[in-house]
Amino acid sequence: MILSVLSSPALVSGLMVVRAKNPVHSVLFPILVFCDTSGLLILLGLDFSAMIFPVVHIGAIAVSFLFVVMMFNIQIAEIHEEVLRYLPVSGIIGLIFWWEMFFILDNETIPLLPTQRNTTSLGYTVYAGKVRSWTNLETLGNLLYTYYSVWFLVSSLILLVAMIGAIVLTMHRTTKVKRQDVFRRNALDFRRTIMRRPRASTKTVILERPRITAKNRTPRSHFSFCTGKSVGTHSRSVSSWAEFSELLPVVAPYVETVVETAGSVPMPQRP
Repeated sequence: MILSVLSSPALVSGLMVVRAKNPVHSVLFPILVFCDTSGLLILLGLDFSAMIFPVVHIGAIAVSFLFVVMMFNIQIAEIHEEVLRYLPVSGIIGLIFWWEMFFILDNETIPLLPTQRNTTSLGYTVYAGKVRSWTNLETLGNLLYTYYSVWFLVSSLILLVAMIGAIVLTMHRTTKVKRQDVFRRNALDFRRTIMRRPRASTKTVILERPRITAKNRTPRSHFSFCTGKSVGTHSRSVSSWAEFSELLPVVAPYVETVVETAGSVPMPQRP
């Protein structure tokens, strides 16, 4: 029953691989075939092969085919014409395949499977149950780490070289990278920093209205003088509207904007 459930979708999916009009669908149907094949391998007791089969075929081959098909602009009408052209040949090959399955492959060709039919009706003796047997995973591990240990290490080195080669080929080296020391930049005083700003070479002043901070109750007015590409930030304390009004006409020709900052106190009223 389980064999029929797994085999039927595999046969239908294999047929839809060549019958689907969309190339993307033709790549998606083999994924279902691979999943059903993994189930059949589990029924045969090949648990390790059943795990490796989807990883290799679905994770590498099918996904690669899918990306290749999606990258190319394939016209559906042209594909349909090509399918109709080769339809007689494919039909003949399909008939030969079905004839081989139903008339050539007989049950007596594989009589040593440990089933009730093969052991009783045909009179065969299954010697696998009379000796100590290993699982599939134990057998592969014993062979890989004993008889083929050298080749296992060589294959590991080949994979390592391939990984490093892919990183080197995709790495873009440039000598014009500007780097900075973060701790050194954070330790600099804000008043001694020089910034680059894309402005004209004329002097401009950014005037910030007086504000009162939590530590300093004296309102401070910050001015940012811009000359060319260098900007120097300076601070000057003002304690009253009179000083602020005296300072404002001096910098008025150069004032670019008046900045409202967080924590700013309201503008003092003119006396």
